[in-house]
Amino acid sequence: MATPTNDRNDADLIEAIRSDHQEVKALLQDVSSATGSERTRALHALIAKASAHEAAEQEHVHPLTRDQSGGEAVVEQRLQEESKGKAGLMELQRLGVEAPEFDEKFSALQAAILEHAQSEENEEHPILRQAVDEARLRELVGPYRAFEQRVEAEAGV
Repeated sequence: MATPTNDRNDADLIEAIRSDHQEVKALLQDVSSATGSERTRALHALIAKASAHEAAEQEHVHPLTRDQSGGEAVVEQRLQEESKGKAGLMELQRLGVEAPEFDEKFSALQAAILEHAQSEENEEHPILRQAVDEARLRELVGPYRAFEQRVEAEAGV
C-alpha cells in the first residue's frame, strides 16, 4: 500500500503535490492488481487520498495559480478534470469491484487521473515556481498537509 502523507518531509508545496501524485499512482496500481476485498479496500484508499488531495489543492494551490498571468485558464481546466475524476471514482464505488464493467471503467479513469497529474506538473507547477518565491512555497507545505489530513480525518480515513 502507498505511504501515508504524514510520513513525508516535503521541502515545498510543489514537492508535496508531486509526492501526493506518486502516492495516487501507487494506489491506482494497488486497485489494478488487487482482487476481492483487498481491491475494495484499495479503491476506498484511492478515493480518500484523491478527495483529500484535490480539496487541499483547491484550498491552497489553485488560488495561488489563479492570481498569476494565464493561471485562470489553467485552473479552470484542472477543476474540470478533478470534477470528472471525482464522478468517475464515485461511479466505481457505486458499481463495486466485482461489476463486469469495473475493469474497463477503472482503466479509463486511471488514464485520466494520470493525465491530470501530468497536466498539473507541466502547466500549473511551472507557473507557481516562477511566480511564488521559494520561502512562500516552503511555508505552504504545513497548511496544505494539515488541510489534507483534516479532510481525510473527516472522511474517517
